Amino acid sequence: MEQMIFEPREMYEKHLKDKFKENALNFFNNLLKLSKVDENENKILVQKYDKLNSEKEKARKKVFWNKILIIFLTMLMLAGIAVGIYLLVAFIPTVSEKMEVNDNSSLNCVIGGIVSLICSGVILILLFTVLKKRSKKLKSNYDNLVQKTNQVYQNCLNQMEPLNSLYTWDMIHRLIKLTTPIITLKPQFTYEDFCCFNERYGLLENNDETESVVNLVYGDLMGNPFLLQKRKCMEMILRTYYGHLTITYTVRVSDGRGGTRTETRTQVLTATLAKPFPHFYNKTYIVYGNEGAPDLTFDRNASGVKGKNEKQIEKFIDKQSKKMDKLSREAVTEGKSFTKMSNEDFEALFGATNRDNELQFRMMFTPLAQQNMVDLLTTHEPFGDDFIFMKRNKLNYISSMHSQNFDYSCNPKLFVSHSVALARTFFVDYMCKYFENFYFDLAPLLSVPLYQTTFPSTKYEPKDHKQNLNSYEYEFIANQYNRHYLAPSSCYTDCICKTEFVSKNDNFDLVNVTANGFNGIPRIDYVAMTGADGKVHSVPVRWIEYIPVSRTTYLKCSRQNPVNEKQFEKGIDYKLEELVESMFNQKQTDTSKIESNARNFISYLFDDPDCVANAQQSTNSAAVENDLNNILNTK
Repeated sequence: MEQMIFEPREMYEKHLKDKFKENALNFFNNLLKLSKVDENENKILVQKYDKLNSEKEKARKKVFWNKILIIFLTMLMLAGIAVGIYLLVAFIPTVSEKMEVNDNSSLNCVIGGIVSLICSGVILILLFTVLKKRSKKLKSNYDNLVQKTNQVYQNCLNQMEPLNSLYTWDMIHRLIKLTTPIITLKPQFTYEDFCCFNERYGLLENNDETESVVNLVYGDLMGNPFLLQKRKCMEMILRTYYGHLTITYTVRVSDGRGGTRTETRTQVLTATLAKPFPHFYNKTYIVYGNEGAPDLTFDRNASGVKGKNEKQIEKFIDKQSKKMDKLSREAVTEGKSFTKMSNEDFEALFGATNRDNELQFRMMFTPLAQQNMVDLLTTHEPFGDDFIFMKRNKLNYISSMHSQNFDYSCNPKLFVSHSVALARTFFVDYMCKYFENFYFDLAPLLSVPLYQTTFPSTKYEPKDHKQNLNSYEYEFIANQYNRHYLAPSSCYTDCICKTEFVSKNDNFDLVNVTANGFNGIPRIDYVAMTGADGKVHSVPVRWIEYIPVSRTTYLKCSRQNPVNEKQFEKGIDYKLEELVESMFNQKQTDTSKIESNARNFISYLFDDPDCVANAQQSTNSAAVENDLNNILNTK
């Protein structure tokens, strides 16, 4: 019971926030100590780099403004030549014919033309002497500084390599576990985990053809599983296209003197056309399994009080309370189960008026749970009421605004830096932001004491499963590859990747990856519109027809054993590419791609079935399989 978080928002502000930051700082400093990178030496080298970079930027600006000067003088020279030639050609014959010296205007023009040509000549000489030499000198100085800066930057990276190689995908797992043992993050979402989630709580396979998993965070909250997912989604919407046609017509109008005259007028006709358009977007949400209140379903949306002051919130609660009173009276009349709770602040702010089991709703939202929820919704820092909460029996869904654009990958590449000081700042800031975003996604669940006191009723017994991974992880692995390796050559848009399990071979799964996108075909329609001339005109509207296209590639993937503490302390750096190339070099294609060690996975992507056949044949060898496993688990 000591591990329970009874008041999640207050616990975060008073204890967890500072504790996590301290843990993150200590974690980084331990990595630095383990790497044996000398921070003082790095600081001196970074100062040298910063100085060179500043000088390089100044040199770049000098080159830029010198180019502007050359362009300006060139334009001035050309203008001078044009003016000079015009004046001489136009006025020399006049002066010659009249031979009148007192014809000052013509004579002045001729003199002006000569002066213009002389000035243009001077500018030309400057361009090809002084400015050309200056440009060459400035460019040489800039190129030299670029080379020196790049070299020093590379020296910084080389110096930081021992530290940069220590970052792992599961660092955030360790930090959260150090901060609060109630939350456990796990390195992978295995097939056994999915089967348990499915059989005990009702989580289904990811079969939606319009959504694909691009990132996963799997773990448990006091033994109850949750899955944070980032999905790429596609929906067909209507897009409006516009076309324009200018028409000309004549009308008879009064001339103001009792007669008429003909007047020509123009009109721009604008036509619109709505056509289907594939809209791609990302969404991030948590699905959490708990056997508490197992028959209850409800939906609640953000109340809209985020950003409002105390007086405005009170006004909102009063207004909503009256609506709740009306709903209660209607429920009695119509025989529905809705009954307003005594805590009006909670009822007004949380909503969930479509709940279908009042008894279990009250079991779930005890007075403490209501108090926690009101505190969470009315305190604007750090996020306030920005989340959706849906319950479907044993499954709970949380989707918040603050998580939609945050990167939960914790990819080691994010932390690679040339500077110890910058790396430390970024590491601590990113980890703290990660924990804050993640914690307040879980906060609505932590606000319910029932969820922290309800544990799985039975122990899940692992079975001999037909596959190692599940559709969630397959899609995550596939989406780590560059779009170029998956999309059809005729694809005009983004893609949704869906997978299909084919076979299991010991530690490896073979799956099909189908990338579904759209080819764009330009079209033109003519929309009939009546103009001011009374005639019907056909206005052309150009639009794009999106034709579904797909491509199937073949993915072979395996999960690695998570890095243990001993390996972590040694700074294990996996070298898998060489092994893969040696295993499959007899049938590599130009479009095959290797992705290794993404969240402790190794995978191979093949463009044709022949590669897959060879891959299966290779891994059927017990010796090759054994060698692979040895490399996966050792340096």
